[in-house]
Amino acid sequence: MERTCAQCSQPFSITREHIALLEKVSPTFGEEKLLVPPPTLCPACRQQRRVRFRNERAYYRRSCDCCQKDIIAMYPEGTPFPVYCNDCYANGDWDPLSYGMEYDLDRSFFAQFERLQNVVPRIYFSSKGNENCEYSNHVANCRNCYLLVGSMESEDCHYGHRVFHSRDCLDCLFVEHCELCYECINCEHCYDVQYAFDCHNVRNSRYVERCIGSSNLLYCMGVEQGSFQILNEQLTENEFLKKRVEILASPALQQSCERKMNELRSSLSNQQQIIRQSENCTGNFIVQSHNCSNVYDAHHLEDVQYAYDCGGITDSMDLHSVYGPGSLNYEVYSASIAVHNNLFIRDCWPAEHLIYCDHCFGTRHSFGCIGLGKHQYCILNKQYAKEEYERLVPQIIKSMDAKREWGEYFPADSSPFPIEDTPANPMGTDPQKPFKLIKQEEDFYKKLKLPLPTIHPDKRHELRLERKNSYF
Repeated sequence: MERTCAQCSQPFSITREHIALLEKVSPTFGEEKLLVPPPTLCPACRQQRRVRFRNERAYYRRSCDCCQKDIIAMYPEGTPFPVYCNDCYANGDWDPLSYGMEYDLDRSFFAQFERLQNVVPRIYFSSKGNENCEYSNHVANCRNCYLLVGSMESEDCHYGHRVFHSRDCLDCLFVEHCELCYECINCEHCYDVQYAFDCHNVRNSRYVERCIGSSNLLYCMGVEQGSFQILNEQLTENEFLKKRVEILASPALQQSCERKMNELRSSLSNQQQIIRQSENCTGNFIVQSHNCSNVYDAHHLEDVQYAYDCGGITDSMDLHSVYGPGSLNYEVYSASIAVHNNLFIRDCWPAEHLIYCDHCFGTRHSFGCIGLGKHQYCILNKQYAKEEYERLVPQIIKSMDAKREWGEYFPADSSPFPIEDTPANPMGTDPQKPFKLIKQEEDFYKKLKLPLPTIHPDKRHELRLERKNSYF
């Protein structure tokens, strides 16, 4: 089926596989299946619409609207909705059900949802279960981290993005199970590695790319099960250690090694796609996945289409930053832990059988809700009995379908963030923007004998993204 995107007017295809998946994710109430219609926007525009609802790095000084203390938040002062600090949001005397609204079948769902959105309190950062991570956003179960984004289960990590199960790592992008790593991109199970790209099970190495199961490398590329090499040349241990000291002490020798590293890249196979232990997959940076199309930074996926930064998911489509286990999800942005049978949600974890929900944590079987906890059978934050909920939701969906709302994600103009604060339209950081060094990173640089950074952390992040994206 060929369609024209309602936003950019470009043609795009809807395949039989897409239709079959939409039927599979469509909700059923009793014996009635309410089909999700095919998308009206092309995949790129759908992705742009989703990322309009995520602010990762634009922070503001403001007051907590509950206790009035000064905080740093991802929402500026003057938002229509209250913004609470972590203590007030988690432990304060407020009840999300107290904002419950009666659904009006004659009105637009999105208009009613925006009215609810403007009164329910929001947490200052989208984070949960952290300790001493006041300036980290979209993180869970982390400890002693500073300016970390989109990460979980990490400790003493700073200025990173998508850092999982790691400790003592700085300026890293998409790393997992790493320690003492710096300026690493797409690395796993690495220890004491700096300036690395796409390395796995590598130790005590610097300036390395696409190396596996190796140690004591310097300016190497594509080494597997090797050690004591410089520019892919085998040396004895003593020769390696002596030359390593000489090179790292001399900027001229490092420049010479970098030129030779560029020659090495040209001489070796420069495979643009990185797809490992996967079958019938298209995209890039894919590991242990099957039957997936247009997926990026993906691992352990099966029968998934159009996904970015996802893992442990099956039978789903149009995902961004979704980590399972999970299945049967469509148009989901930022969900994790247990993610099953969800449609059109954002920042919900765990999440099961949610439709059009936002910032709900541990919620199940709810429609059009914001800020709920371990609740179920709610509509616009109003509690219903199971039977009444299952009677009303089909009526709401049919009403939305008649208004051409059913099947669409939240309208971009209802985002609580200005577009320049979101990944939909990144502004780019001035390299001369002033920044400070925290004591933890100064100790880190001293311990690993690394030079102090000279540009702002946000600009360093942008440069890492540029390098990574050059492989797409």
